[in-house]
Amino acid sequence: MRNKSSSLVICQVAALLFSSTSVFAISKFELFIKDHPVKFGFSIFTISTLIILVYIGLSKIDKLIDIIIKFEKQQHAKEEEDEYEKIPRGLIEEEVALSLSPAGLIWRKEGGELETYKLRPNIEFWIGRSEDNELILEDELVSRLHAKIRPQHEGYVLYDLHSYNSTKIKGKKILKHILKNNDEINIGKQIINFKQETGKLDAFLERGTDKNKDRQLRAIKGKEVLVKYIVYAPGQPMLEKQAYAKDISESHICIRTDKYVSKTGTTIEMQIQFPNDEVINEILGNVLSCRQTSLRDEYKLDIEFSGLPEEKQQIISNYIKNRM
Repeated sequence: MRNKSSSLVICQVAALLFSSTSVFAISKFELFIKDHPVKFGFSIFTISTLIILVYIGLSKIDKLIDIIIKFEKQQHAKEEEDEYEKIPRGLIEEEVALSLSPAGLIWRKEGGELETYKLRPNIEFWIGRSEDNELILEDELVSRLHAKIRPQHEGYVLYDLHSYNSTKIKGKKILKHILKNNDEINIGKQIINFKQETGKLDAFLERGTDKNKDRQLRAIKGKEVLVKYIVYAPGQPMLEKQAYAKDISESHICIRTDKYVSKTGTTIEMQIQFPNDEVINEILGNVLSCRQTSLRDEYKLDIEFSGLPEEKQQIISNYIKNRM
């Protein structure tokens, strides 16, 4: 059947080509070429030139579009970088910490288990996939450093740290959002609820797992020591900063700062303020190492105490014993 159809089509095409009308058209075309060779040549040249110009034009348009797209991407990246630089960082002002009531987060895990986290009015709370965050979300849709909650005058403020898959409140993308009681935070596949109810927060936090409470307690204890320090580095201007200590012992202290400090030939003078408001001044230390953490603009500084007087060493020892 297919062979018969093909034969029929070939016969029809042959009939059309060799019909008197087709022969007449071909004869007229040959006659035109013979009588007007210059016009024919010019026509062929013009048509060829137009085809070439159109082809070149289309290729140029593609390149122009690529340039425009690349420029827009660069502008978008610059805008994101500018927005990131506007996000406040560093220690929380004391008046802000005193004006805010405690708050908490509840994370609904996929298996239905609830984990609770207490937000403190004097410390930022970090959320992401990295182990350096307070709330660690092992989700492929979550960035290593995804979002943070910062206590401010207007309340607890959620910032998206230009994550790959964004941060959402009730399904809507946000860059900055002042959290309100019962707000639902969407990060990757995870759902986190914000709670700030006077008189009900303690009961809310009791719903968390024992494992989570232990982890939160360790995190809180590791950040309660406020360190104000001055860095004396050869060939560099004097640097005065303050930070919370993550770990402290009778001989060392480990702090996190947003400023890189050279690790050779660097002396630090510190003032350490403990949670009970006890303060020890004029403590000297040597920087053993300074490395960047997985969090952007954060460095871990390991400092060895130098010539620590016995009475000051006793204050540190008492603090360590009391927090265990």
